[in-house]
Amino acid sequence: MKFYQILFILSLFTTMSSYSQVVNESDNWDNELWTGTRFAWGGEKLKYTAEYQTRFTNNFKNLDRWYIEGALHYLGIKHLEIVPDFRYNVREINNEYRIGLGFVFKYTFNKFMFVNQLKGQMDKAENTKETYALREVIYINYLLNEKWIPYVGGGIFLRKSDNFNGLQVIRAGAGVLYNFDPLHSIGVNYFVGQRNLGDRKVLSGIFLIQLTLKFNNNYIYQPAKYINF
Repeated sequence: MKFYQILFILSLFTTMSSYSQVVNESDNWDNELWTGTRFAWGGEKLKYTAEYQTRFTNNFKNLDRWYIEGALHYLGIKHLEIVPDFRYNVREINNEYRIGLGFVFKYTFNKFMFVNQLKGQMDKAENTKETYALREVIYINYLLNEKWIPYVGGGIFLRKSDNFNGLQVIRAGAGVLYNFDPLHSIGVNYFVGQRNLGDRKVLSGIFLIQLTLKFNNNYIYQPAKYINF
């Protein structure tokens, strides 16, 4: 990576951090930091991913949770991926597992890739009843060159449970993906979102940094580029 490219990423992160410091005095605002590493392998019609992620809240001071997630991506259809997954969250209050099934629609034209993820999931925390959710996320990626892929995205999260029914989360933001080589990349992102806690609504700014390590890249159709948030 060249010096000016490193400087660009650091400048982007510093600018977003400075902005968040302006608003972090508000009781209705929180700054979060999510960091993760994803491994990907497979070939032809199947891709497997495994991810580890940590999430810090309360202006980066508290470890809210960490999780591991495994997913199977079926790539046998040109404009559609079918993605069942399993996630296990470790939290301070109680641990939780999640089973999901996603349908990822993708379309590439010129240097753009449009991605629409529609996903249903069931969450089960210790000593609680199951809850259900539906999320939809839209991404627009732009292939600037072989190294740089900027993108914008946003989505909503609908929750159904005994205590809450309706729109729980809405988020939108932008980021950039840097490819070190065809198998290794890093993404730096910033999202602004609102979470409905029932008795109050909380706004947050989320820094997300994710390292991706691929073991191969020989699929019949190009995998969709999107981030789970």
